[in-house]
Amino acid sequence: MDYASTIAGALIIDEPHTGLLISPINKQIYAIALIFGLIFPTGLLFARDVIKNRVLSKGEVIYTTGLPVLSEIDYQENDDQVVAPAQNTYIGEQFRDLRTKLNYLHGRGEKGRVTLVTSSIGGEGKSFTLSNLGMVLGVSGKKTILLELDLRKPTFSALFKLDKTKLGLSDFLFGDATKSQIIQPLAISDNLFVIDCGTLPPNPSELLESEELASLVKELRLEYDHILIDSPPMHLLTDAMIIAPMCDVTLYLVRQDYTPKQELEYIADIYAEKKLPRMNLVLNGITSDKYGYGYNYQKNSYYTQSPRKFKNRIKRFFSRF
Repeated sequence: MDYASTIAGALIIDEPHTGLLISPINKQIYAIALIFGLIFPTGLLFARDVIKNRVLSKGEVIYTTGLPVLSEIDYQENDDQVVAPAQNTYIGEQFRDLRTKLNYLHGRGEKGRVTLVTSSIGGEGKSFTLSNLGMVLGVSGKKTILLELDLRKPTFSALFKLDKTKLGLSDFLFGDATKSQIIQPLAISDNLFVIDCGTLPPNPSELLESEELASLVKELRLEYDHILIDSPPMHLLTDAMIIAPMCDVTLYLVRQDYTPKQELEYIADIYAEKKLPRMNLVLNGITSDKYGYGYNYQKNSYYTQSPRKFKNRIKRFFSRF
């Protein structure tokens, strides 16, 4: 018992010492992390933009065309084409802003302001912009009429759920209807009216060149504060240039992630040749959370918005890649 308490039973085999430190992370791992974390995503985004060859930013539009962007309209992901008049939403405020700027462009004239809404190709949002602009003009007390001069692919009938038995513009130009027969009031506002295409004509360009159309626009100037004209795509058809002399201001639509970049050069040529009266650009369909461009109104608590549907959330998520 005395031996066990005074003599340790442990023996030192090797004295402690310091050798070479082995790091768990070496330089190769750092390099691989840098490539996959920074260089690879940057290259992927750059390649995506190059392959798409579509307009992505306001700066790109201004740089290529040399024209300022009058207004910007956010992407509308729900199924409603027309903004509710009393709805306090960010996109509703954008159309009110466009209304204010349009009034400024027209100057002090109180009646007979004719605005042409056109674009380069189909699908850039002409009818959507025109209908919502007409709505905010109507609810502000301005007597407004929407005139559908796209006689090839009309959209007003489906957009506003019009009575299909009613006669339209083509019937008037053929002499089969009077002006009072083709004007339809809209339930959205007591100050908002519409003239739709009517019967699809075999010769739309010739009808647009008729004296009857010019006389109709002159008469509408005396009765309405604003006349908004929807025309076919300008780069595809000559109809917009036929209509242009009847108008005072042009709103030319460019849609983000849709309009081809080469169309910007065409727009610059149109402006330089003065083919359209007082031409102004509107950038439509902006998705700020996808491209990191533009003010994100959705995150501003000052505006209210309806909750997104689950399928729209999934669609928005995958559209970022």
